[in-house]
Amino acid sequence: MKIVILVHVLSVGGAERQFIQLAEGLKLRGHDVRIVALHVSNPGWQWMLQANDTLATALFDQNPGGPIDSTRQFISAIRQLRQIFSEHHTQIAHGANTGLMATLLWFATRGRSLPAMVWGQRGGYGLTRPRKRAAHHLLAARFARAVSHHAPLLVANSEAGSRALQRDGLRCQRFEVVPNGIDLTRFKRDDRAGDQLRQHWGFDRKHCVIGWIGRPTPVKDLESFLKAAAVISRRVADARFVVVGGHNAGKQQRYKLTARKLGIEKQMVWEIAREQLVPVYSCIDMLCLSSIAEGFPNVVAESMACGTPCVVTDVGAAAEIVGKSGVIVPPGSPESLAEGILKMMERLDGLDRTALRDSIKSRFNFDRHLSAMECIYSDLLDGKS
Repeated sequence: MKIVILVHVLSVGGAERQFIQLAEGLKLRGHDVRIVALHVSNPGWQWMLQANDTLATALFDQNPGGPIDSTRQFISAIRQLRQIFSEHHTQIAHGANTGLMATLLWFATRGRSLPAMVWGQRGGYGLTRPRKRAAHHLLAARFARAVSHHAPLLVANSEAGSRALQRDGLRCQRFEVVPNGIDLTRFKRDDRAGDQLRQHWGFDRKHCVIGWIGRPTPVKDLESFLKAAAVISRRVADARFVVVGGHNAGKQQRYKLTARKLGIEKQMVWEIAREQLVPVYSCIDMLCLSSIAEGFPNVVAESMACGTPCVVTDVGAAAEIVGKSGVIVPPGSPESLAEGILKMMERLDGLDRTALRDSIKSRFNFDRHLSAMECIYSDLLDGKS
């Protein structure tokens, strides 16, 4: 099959990494897959490409500068996509979300029998309705809802995400749920690397290290994690906290100020996004997810694949991923998050790391994910023919 995957940006993010992994997996199975983005969000994203010959390209050098520029880029993107589809002889065009990407695909595939259009939902954006969004994103979301009955297929990565999109007014002809797949050859515990990183960060064996990994954006609610950390630090003297995320230190600055006001700056370590997360998962004693919205939070499944337990907010597929092995708390409540972390601390002595990994292996194996996507694409093309 000839497949084009359309993402908003090329960046170091979980949704982008998942689509790149999907493209590379399909390529290894003999399919011709290309990744097309509107922009490059930040430098350094190329390390996510495991296969150097995977074709990933951006249509524009930078984000639009205002409404007029947004309109110009939107029209240009439609024209460029139609050209790419023609030259590539694309059979499947898969968009990464149900807003701007879905709207672009709708226009770019008009009047063509192929490519078959697939709408997707990966991240937490779109599962909530934030008050402040760019005008072109709001218009695109409304338009996508209006034309969604023309979309033959929407693939979400969690049941919660699929239900939320249907509540939001999407009326696609078919909804499928395919959980993200975790590459277990890549995500496996490395105690040596974890110990080295622990030493680098200045942690002793006595310290209980709680990690937070993600982009420092409002939907990830890092502020609640910091407030919970302040509660924990007053009750557990040996608690330490690590924040890993953002492509530069400036993205973390406002949260560093919050940590200082909370009096926990000496218990904190801050790092920007890392190419290798296995040493982080192997270093920390537990991972904390504090998001107010998610699709399928990759960091939770990756952490468990490395034998590290998780405390998560009840968003998207988070509760489904951790099951009984994790601690689940309501979103937006630092107090509940702190209590959840304390509860997990009590479980650490009896932790079965092998069971954590096996639970991911049995449910979210990447080969199973690839096979499911292949089957869905093939079914869609059979329907077209």
